[in-house]
Amino acid sequence: MNLVADGQDVQYGLLESTDIEGMVGLLADVFSRFDPPAMAVGLSFEDVRQIVTLFGQRAPNDGLTIVARAQSSGKLVGVMLTDDFAGPPPPDIDRVAPRFDPIAAVLEGLDEQYRRVRRVVPGQFLHLFMLGVDAEFGGRGIAQALIRLTLENGKRKGFKTAVTEATGNVSQHIFRNLGFAERFRTAYMEFAYQGRRPFETIVQHEAMVLMERNLEAPA
Repeated sequence: MNLVADGQDVQYGLLESTDIEGMVGLLADVFSRFDPPAMAVGLSFEDVRQIVTLFGQRAPNDGLTIVARAQSSGKLVGVMLTDDFAGPPPPDIDRVAPRFDPIAAVLEGLDEQYRRVRRVVPGQFLHLFMLGVDAEFGGRGIAQALIRLTLENGKRKGFKTAVTEATGNVSQHIFRNLGFAERFRTAYMEFAYQGRRPFETIVQHEAMVLMERNLEAPA
C-alpha cells in the first residue's frame, strides 16, 4: 500500500510480511548503535534483533506500522513499529536477553503510571513503539513523516490517542513538535534496578519520557 512519496527517492507505505527481515535488521542496527538505554546496558545487534522479531512478527497483520523505502532500490530506510497499547505482550517474551530486563522494567513502570490515569482499551490507544531511520538517510525528515503517517493511519482505524516512550533528546523533540505532550518520566540517573543504576552512564539524555497525543484534536 503506497501512501506518499517525498520526491527524494523515499516512498512510504504499510509494513508487509516481506518487509519483516528488513525491519528487524534496520531497527536492530539503529537501537544497538544509538539508543541511550540500549547502549547503556550493552544490548548487541543480536539482542535487539531478537526483541524486534518478537514484537514485530504480528505487525503486518495489525496494519499499524509504517515504513519508508528508497524507491530506486526498494531498500527499507525507515520504520515506525506500532501496535495496540492494549494488546498482550508477544509470546516467548521471557526468552529475551537478560540485559534487556532494566529497559523492560523502566518501560513497564512508565506504562503502569499511565494506566492508572487512563482506561486503556483495545482499539483506542495507538502505541508508537520503535522508530528507526537508516543513518545514510538522516536529515530528510523521514522520522517526522513516519510518525505523521502513522498517526493518520491510526486515526483512520479508529484510534483516539497515541502513546510513545521516547528515550532520547532527539526523539522527544520530534514527538513534541508533532503535538505530543509529556505525561510521565523516569530519570536515567535515578532509576535503580536490582540494587544498581543501569543507566548512570547516560549523561547527554535526562530521562525516558512517556508522551501522548489526542488524535481527535486538531494537529
